[in-house]
Parts: sequence; C-alpha cells; structure tokens
Amino acid sequence: MLTIGFLCTRVKNPTEDDWWKLKRVMCYLRGNIDEKLFIGADDILNMQAYVDASYAVHSDMKSHTGAGITWGTGFLLSKSTQQKLNTVSSTEAQIIGAGDFLKDIIWARHFLQAQGFDMNSTKMYQDNMSAMKIEKNGQAFLGKRSRHINVRYFFMKDRLESHDIKVTVT
Repeated sequence: MLTIGFLCTRVKNPTEDDWWKLKRVMCYLRGNIDEKLFIGADDILNMQAYVDASYAVHSDMKSHTGAGITWGTGFLLSKSTQQKLNTVSSTEAQIIGAGDFLKDIIWARHFLQAQGFDMNSTKMYQDNMSAMKIEKNGQAFLGKRSRHINVRYFFMKDRLESHDIKVTVT
C-alpha cells in the first residue's frame, strides 16, 4: 500500500526509477495472485498501531508516512500520505508522521469506547528511538541539536499520557 500510495503521487512526472518500482509491484502482485487477504480482530480490546516515515523521498524533498491499525488479523485502518511540510531529519519526519496518525488512533479508541468496548491497551509501534524518546518525554529530551522540531508536535506527549497509549519499538 505504501508503494502504491507513493507511486500515485508520481503519475504526473514519473522517472525511470518510478517505472522500475511499478514493475516490481506488478511482479509481486502477479506472483501472489492466489494469496488471500484476511481482515478481522483477534482481540478488539488491544489495539496495535504501526507508524513509519520515509525521509525526503519526494521530488520536493517532503517525507512520506505509512501507518496502520490492527486488532490482530490484517489492518482495518491504514494510511499512506505525503507529509505537508519539509523536515530536516528522519527523526522529525517520524515525529510528524506519528503526530498526524495519532489523531486516527485516538479516533479509533473513542469509536470503540462509544460502541461499549473498554480498551485494555493501545500500542503505537515505531522504529526510530530518538523520535520515541522525544514523543514520550517532550521538551525534557530536546537538546541543542533538536530544538528545530516544531512545538505543535509536543501535543503527542500529552495525548499519549491522557489516552494511555504506549509507544513501542518495532
């Protein structure tokens, strides 16, 4: 999904590299034509979210975010988007991606709670340790080299605590 989402942004001015990526996706799909996609929930009370960002991959040097929410079997909610602003590091790209997707995680929790389900746990998995430390600790973790990260993304620390969402490494 991430690859297709990225390639959709390249339709207007594709490059040779984009053509190679499209051919690779088509070969994968042809080779896995008999594979079945299973979507379901093993445990509706334990939500798992996965967020990752690719740093400066677009022609305008913006990063790309891919994310999804699962309850055990397949992704029931997923997202693949180009970030709206340029970042100066992969850590910042990861924080922006996680911040943008955190709204969807909170919405999913509220939706399930409105349906009568009391959530046991929600975990957001990431692979960037620096981003995770900043998200968990906010301003306390920022040093001289990371003050460039926009303050509006520190709402994450408050939201993670108030909605009992755990940030975990993948």
